Amino acid sequence: MNNIDSFSEREQEVIELLVQGKSNKQIALQLKISNRTVEFHLSNIYSKLGVSSRTEAVLLFMKDASAELVEEPVETTWRESTDAPKDELSYNGEKRKQRDFMKKRTYYLIGSGLLIAVLLALAFVIAPDHDLKNLLADISGEYSDIVPVAVATPQEDGAIIHTVEEGQTLWSIAAAYGITVEQLRQMNGSPVESDIIYVGQKLYIQPSPSLDPEVTSTVSFYVQTSEDENTYIKELDSSTLTLIVKWFYIDETRLYLDLLVSGYPLPEDFSPVQIIDLQNIIIHRADGSLIDLENAERYGSVGGAGGNDSQEEELRFFEGIIDVGLPSSIEENSQKETYTIEIPIGGEVYAEDGEVRTLPVESFSIDVKPSYVGQLTFSTVKTAVIDDKTVIFRGIEINPSQAAVLFCVFDPQGNQWLPSIHLLYKGNEFSEAGLFLTDGDPSSQMCYRIYYDKPFRFDPEDDPQSTMSVWVGKLTEDQPEKLSDELVTDVQNDLSKLGIEFNYVIVDHGGGIEVTAKPAGMTKEEAQIIIWDALIAESIPEGNLIFYLP
Repeated sequence: MNNIDSFSEREQEVIELLVQGKSNKQIALQLKISNRTVEFHLSNIYSKLGVSSRTEAVLLFMKDASAELVEEPVETTWRESTDAPKDELSYNGEKRKQRDFMKKRTYYLIGSGLLIAVLLALAFVIAPDHDLKNLLADISGEYSDIVPVAVATPQEDGAIIHTVEEGQTLWSIAAAYGITVEQLRQMNGSPVESDIIYVGQKLYIQPSPSLDPEVTSTVSFYVQTSEDENTYIKELDSSTLTLIVKWFYIDETRLYLDLLVSGYPLPEDFSPVQIIDLQNIIIHRADGSLIDLENAERYGSVGGAGGNDSQEEELRFFEGIIDVGLPSSIEENSQKETYTIEIPIGGEVYAEDGEVRTLPVESFSIDVKPSYVGQLTFSTVKTAVIDDKTVIFRGIEINPSQAAVLFCVFDPQGNQWLPSIHLLYKGNEFSEAGLFLTDGDPSSQMCYRIYYDKPFRFDPEDDPQSTMSVWVGKLTEDQPEKLSDELVTDVQNDLSKLGIEFNYVIVDHGGGIEVTAKPAGMTKEEAQIIIWDALIAESIPEGNLIFYLP
C-alpha cells in the first residue's frame, strides 16, 4: 500500500486531481501552475510508485482507496452467545456456530428487488405512459442526478424544440423523446461523442415537416429552420436546390456568413470539394449600397463539403463560410436592417482529385437579417509580461461554432515567439485549431490570429463578456532548423529514465522526432509532445495568465 505521506503537499494535490480524471492542462489551471510543472510532478509520482504511465498510477491509487474500505481480518474469539436460548449451550464442542452474513445479505438484496418491482408495477398502473427513465428519476427523488424531462409541445409548424434544464443530459432528453443520443447529436449538429449541453440551450427534437428532414438534420441548433426565415428552395428540373443561411453576423469591422447548400444535380462521375461560389457573392445594404468584399481582409480558408445520406439517391451538403474583416466605410452596417445577398451556386468547380469542371450557375437572391443583434467583436489592449516578453491581448471575435483570439508578442531582442493560448468558456477549455501571423516584424511585435473550432459552441443567448476568457499557457521561441547534438543527447539521457527513447532526424532541412520506445499506455503523439517540450524547455517562458473580455 502506498503511503500518501511520502508525497509532497503539491504532489498530493496533483494526485487528488489525477484520480478525478483531470487532464494535465486541467490540473495546471486548477492549481495555477504550468503544464510543464504538472509533468514534472507526475514524473516524480510515477517514480515513487514504480509505474510508467498515468493509467497505472490511477489504478494503483484506486486500489489502495478500495483496500482502505475493507476491514483488516482479526483473530476470532469465542464467547457465550447472547442470542442462544437459556437452556441451550452456545458452545458445541469444537464446532463453532457462526452466522452466515452472506445469506442475510442475499435475503436483503432479494427483498429490495421485490420492493422495487412492486413500486414499478404500482407506478405503471397509475401512469402507464410515463417514460421509464423519468419514472426511475421520480422514484429516487432528490437522491438521483437524473432530472425528469418534460417533453415539449409541437409548435405551429410541427417542429419540436426542447429547452435544456438544470441537471438534464443528452441521454435523459433522448430517452424522454424516444430517440437515440446519436440522432439528437445529428439533429443539432453536435460533434460525434460530444455530450456537452448547457442550461437554456435549444435542442431540435423534430424539424418542421415542411422541410426535408435530411437537410435539417445537419443544421446546428442556432439555425432558423422555418421556410420563411433563412431557408430558400429552388426547383431545378427534377431536383430541389436548398439554401440555408446558418449564421449571418455583421458589425462595423467584420462579416461572417455561414451557408449550407444541398440538392444541386451533380454529374455521377464528379465529386466537387465546393459548389458555392464564395468569391462572387454580393451583399447590398437596405439602402442599396454595396458592402466591399473585394477589399475585405479574408481570414483563413473558406468553404467545405458535407457527407451523403443513407437514402437511395445520394444527397450531398456543402457548407461555405465567408469570414472577413471589412474595410472602413462611411456606410453604417446595421444589425437590424435587411440585407440583400446574391449567392451563385456552380460555375468553375474543383473536384476532390484536382479536376476542374464548369457547372451550370444557379443563383439565389435573398433578403435576410443578421442572426444576432449585439456585439460579438471585442477589441481591447490588455498587456502583461512573461519574463522580459510583453504579451498583448487585442480582442476576440465570436461565432456559434468558431472563435478567433487576436494576440501579440513583443521581445526587446527581436526574437519570434509563438503563444499557446486556450479559450475558456463556461468552465470548458478549448485548444487552438490553428493560427497565422498577421504582423511579422519581430522588432515591433508579432501578432497572431488564433482559431478555435468545434467542439466550441457559443450560445447566442449568452453574454460573451461574462462567459469567456483566454488563458496564456506559455510562449515558445522559434527554433533553428537543427538543434545542437549536445542538447539532443542530454534530452535522450533524461527521457530514457522515463522509458522514452527517440532519434532526432533531419527532415526537409528541419529537425524531426522518431519515437523508438515509449511506456505502455502512452501514445506516440503523447511521447512526441513530451520529447519536443523537453528539447525546447530552455526556450519556454511559462505564463499562466488569464485575460478577460473588456
